Amino acid sequence: AYKDTVTELKLHIGKIMKITERNSDNFNAINMDKVLSHLEFIDFNDSYMIEMAALSKWKIVTDDGDFIRYQAHSIEVITSR
Repeated sequence: AYKDTVTELKLHIGKIMKITERNSDNFNAINMDKVLSHLEFIDFNDSYMIEMAALSKWKIVTDDGDFIRYQAHSIEVITSR
């Protein structure tokens, strides 16, 4: 499934980049206590990304099921799942 997802992503990444903008992750502004509090449910990287998205009001586009299972934030998760 991973290889199929990568192939699909490669087909669409150019289009995605045309309608998005790049931003810094603002590491100094991330609340690490919140990041660490989620580790009971999801891994560190996913928890960090959730906090980053919440802080910056970003949407997350992913095929990672952790984001669907963890719905504590009002972030929008866009997925094919």
